[in-house]
Amino acid sequence: MVEGMLLTLVVSVALSGAPKLDERLVGTWLAGGAPFVTFNANGSGTMEDGKVKWSADGKTLIVTDEDGEADKLAYVVDGATLTFNMGGMPVVLTKGGASSGKKGPLSSKVEKAAAPEATRPSGASKLAQLLLSSAWCSFRYNKVSGATNTSRYQFFRDGTWSTSARAETYNSGANGTVSGQYDSGNRGRWEVRNEQLYMSTPDEPTLQLVQGNITYNSNGSPIINADGQEFSSCN
Repeated sequence: MVEGMLLTLVVSVALSGAPKLDERLVGTWLAGGAPFVTFNANGSGTMEDGKVKWSADGKTLIVTDEDGEADKLAYVVDGATLTFNMGGMPVVLTKGGASSGKKGPLSSKVEKAAAPEATRPSGASKLAQLLLSSAWCSFRYNKVSGATNTSRYQFFRDGTWSTSARAETYNSGANGTVSGQYDSGNRGRWEVRNEQLYMSTPDEPTLQLVQGNITYNSNGSPIINADGQEFSSCN
């Protein structure tokens, strides 16, 4: 009788200390049709960088890599859709079938967003390959005021983009010329669909079509025309 009570107590303590596993997360989750991460029913999992451990209580997902580094993500499961926030950007995954053994592009620090099929290095999209080939810069000069505006866009293979911009102004008056400088930046997700670029921002998380085209200068170098600006390859 006493031994039975002790056994029950030991099992109860062990269970209370076990990590919580949201069974809705068990399986392989896809992004852009490609495996992103696999969560197994025993709390183990796989990703591109190797094996992980995971736990989830219905609100918070914790992913721990083999080095013991852990990331916590607030998440929502709606049927076969898993949504969580990654670096200020919502990431939406869809549930696939049983694990195929393939590893998805989830980095160890959970800093990358899902890589759309067209943006992966092996993708056939010419536009995606062009965007990934370098950074893209624009320059505008106001002949009247002398003000200048520069912006630099960088597209990454993980399906994210970032931009930095600088505006320099000049105002002349009785006290001479006063100059000012303003820096800004932004980031979001991107995807190429049927050779058309779609981008999102933190303010507009849904991917939106970017109106534009590609032309070539006299040297044969590509020029990206978008939002009324011309962007050329830069460092």
